[in-house]
Amino acid sequence: MLLATHVLLPLLGVRPGLMLAAAGDIAIGFWLLAHARGEPQPRRVALLAGTAAAALLLAIAWGSPDPRAQLSGPFRTGYARLDDSLEVAFLRDGKTATIGVVRSPTSGTMSLLTNGKSDGAMAASLDRPPGGDELTMVTLGALPLALHPQPHQIGVIGWGLGLSTHTLLGSGRVQRVETVEIEPLVHRAGAQLFAPRIGRALEDPRSQVHFDDARRFYASGRRSYDVIVSEPSNPWVSGVAGLFTTEFYRFLHGHLAADGLLVQWLQTYEIDDALLASILAALLENFEDAEVYLAQDNDLVVVACRSACPVPQAGRLGDTAALARETARVGLDGDAALALRRLGGRALLQTYVRALHAEPHSDFHPRVSLQGPRTRFRADRADTLQRMADNGLPVLDLMEGRLPPAGGEEVAALRGHSLLLARQRALSLVQAMSGQARATGLPLRQHELAAAESELQALLGMSGAPVTDLATWTRSVATVAAATLGHLPPADLERAWIAPAWIDRNAQPAPVRAVLDLYAAAAARDAGAMLRLGEALLQRPEAYPLELQEQALVLAQLGALGSGRPAEVERLHQGYGVALPHGDRLRMVRHMIRIRALEQTEAARRPQGAAPVR
Repeated sequence: MLLATHVLLPLLGVRPGLMLAAAGDIAIGFWLLAHARGEPQPRRVALLAGTAAAALLLAIAWGSPDPRAQLSGPFRTGYARLDDSLEVAFLRDGKTATIGVVRSPTSGTMSLLTNGKSDGAMAASLDRPPGGDELTMVTLGALPLALHPQPHQIGVIGWGLGLSTHTLLGSGRVQRVETVEIEPLVHRAGAQLFAPRIGRALEDPRSQVHFDDARRFYASGRRSYDVIVSEPSNPWVSGVAGLFTTEFYRFLHGHLAADGLLVQWLQTYEIDDALLASILAALLENFEDAEVYLAQDNDLVVVACRSACPVPQAGRLGDTAALARETARVGLDGDAALALRRLGGRALLQTYVRALHAEPHSDFHPRVSLQGPRTRFRADRADTLQRMADNGLPVLDLMEGRLPPAGGEEVAALRGHSLLLARQRALSLVQAMSGQARATGLPLRQHELAAAESELQALLGMSGAPVTDLATWTRSVATVAAATLGHLPPADLERAWIAPAWIDRNAQPAPVRAVLDLYAAAAARDAGAMLRLGEALLQRPEAYPLELQEQALVLAQLGALGSGRPAEVERLHQGYGVALPHGDRLRMVRHMIRIRALEQTEAARRPQGAAPVR
């Protein structure tokens, strides 16, 4: 076993190693036959030898597996072979996994595959737009540089494509980056095929790569870092969930300087909210403060701090021209871009953990290890935290004090990041509503937001006179509100929802005025008016569509939170919410609002100076 693991597999690979082992077994069989009692017949021995030799020759000649089949990952995709359009550029068997790299000639994207599972993809050339996981990998490298004033010593868990390490080394403030990777072939594949994109990670003398298990590596010395970036594979992969436990986070806490940061990548695909909350509970148990960012759809970056988390400063990402180019490529070139990606702080994560009744993930209760494969098989998604920001209503504005950046601030809209795309679409829609532009033919169409554009056209067509078709008008206005209200600050909603220019509010019947007044209050983030007008709309006798009623309930509850009346949230839920069906976009948002109200109520009752229960 030792010979196979440490010599045969790395040198020969799985197939030649198995053939050599089979030849050895055949040789042992003939040796036993030769020493058996009774002299074997020469003819029988010759027949057996010929058969064995023929079998080996057949295996050599026709036993080579199709590389596209080896890397297909049917356990995830359901397909036993990669598409013929993909080129297999690298395929080797390592000590711990089979590593491959596939290239798409059409998109110019290269993907690293571990046992058939993609562990990262990016454009092969800077001439092409960012693709695959570039937004996440660059964010993992850039965010700590924007947060920490002096990130001299940095540790990275997981080489991946090397792009995070490459990004970190773009800063002149960094003195050393130590990257730990358990499988040497991952680094070798990067050195052969991704070198044009990750030159600093491979050639910069500040870059040190260690091939080791992360736990063993950090336990082997008294290392101290200003920043540790942890980007291992998905928790459902065998052995990886141990890097997401409270014991490991406590371990990393001890390897950070007093003002040190842990930057943790967490995927929200192939995992459910309960398991993700368990990981976050483990992290919160060991760090004083934390913040969560949306790197791109389905990828979160959590920053955990030993003391209060600092405010990111995008200006730090321009200390070298090379770093500025790398971050600007993925839209991280201003404070507004960082603010838009930030979902919330420790309070939001604590509410999330409590909403899911999550216990910290532990080595002694490895819930993620045991249940992760199930959530992968079901293709679950833990999208609650992302939904808190992209549901279209000002939820985080009232819960977290998080105002979206103003429309005049440049923020690149990139494919794969719904918040960036939604902001651009919202700007275009409100311009059309205020008479500044048409809402047709807008770029970067997205399914939900393209539907909002269509509804806006219908809405504008009905708004030249008093509305008579209330059912159609309210369905359209609810869709447009969900595409605009939460994505822009009050100043950008003038003439769209605040003193709207597209409709004569005073000429409308009372049911329409009630809707317009509620949206105006939400656009202005007027908490008291949101509470009052939201409940008033729910009490009206008109049969408003369910989606508008649900919006009114959420806006009223947000108004209760914002005006310091958390007990009203539960009253509204019992009075109206129990009978109101949950829509997919707002299901967990409503639950999170109720949990936050409960936390605020408990905090108000807590004796002064008493610590909250964590």
